[in-house]
Amino acid sequence: MSELDQKKLEAEIVNLQAQTAKIDTEKDNLRKSWRDWIVETIKVVGAVVLGAGGITAAITGYQISEVKKERTDFEVIKARAELDDLNLQKVSTQQQLTSIKAEVEALQTSLEAARKAKSDNAGFLDEAINRASDIGKAVAKTNAQLRSVDSSALQSRKLSDYLVGLQTLGLDDATREQLNQKIRDGGYSLHEISSSYQKDTRPPWFASRSTIFYYAKTALPAAKQLAGLFKQLTGDDFVVQRGSGLGVDPAQQDVTLFVHYVKN
Repeated sequence: MSELDQKKLEAEIVNLQAQTAKIDTEKDNLRKSWRDWIVETIKVVGAVVLGAGGITAAITGYQISEVKKERTDFEVIKARAELDDLNLQKVSTQQQLTSIKAEVEALQTSLEAARKAKSDNAGFLDEAINRASDIGKAVAKTNAQLRSVDSSALQSRKLSDYLVGLQTLGLDDATREQLNQKIRDGGYSLHEISSSYQKDTRPPWFASRSTIFYYAKTALPAAKQLAGLFKQLTGDDFVVQRGSGLGVDPAQQDVTLFVHYVKN
């Protein structure tokens, strides 16, 4: 091989080495870009996950706030109903006190007449004594009613104080139990009586349409709240109606709510 050919070969080798080095550099750069892309992808995915978590937290927070708002609204409605009852009792008591005042004035007139008549007419004194006794009894009764009003004003029930007995028509037991769980999740307690009936075995006492029964005026706000909950759970409208109280423990009528759910 001539010297010229030798130099040419060496130049080609150097050129090939340079191209090889360039390829290796590009491969490293490409590998680096893929690593960067993966890192960026992880960052983006992480941001999306965090964002989804934030959205979920926001939705959960909103739902919790809505539940708190509904319970607050229930307490306000219940307090207004109790206040209306107390106002009615107050008016009745004031009327009784006005009547007692008139009795006292009449008694004073009778005693004055007895004083003037002296012993010539003992019947006036007897009448005055009897009327005084009657007034004393009326005053004692009125004081007892006032104490009852004061006691009622101090009472405050929570949603969990109410016992809900779910009766269903056209649903199986499993579905009814699921509804019972949602009632409990809504803040209510469950009544020991809860049954499922099929349409061909409909009891004669079952309501003709879906109904929330309550048995004391103070339970009306809780019954309306429960009707709203069932509207959300089932999509059906529920009538709110005061029940006759047959079969309901008299000591629990103010906290008992029975639900007749007729599945169409």
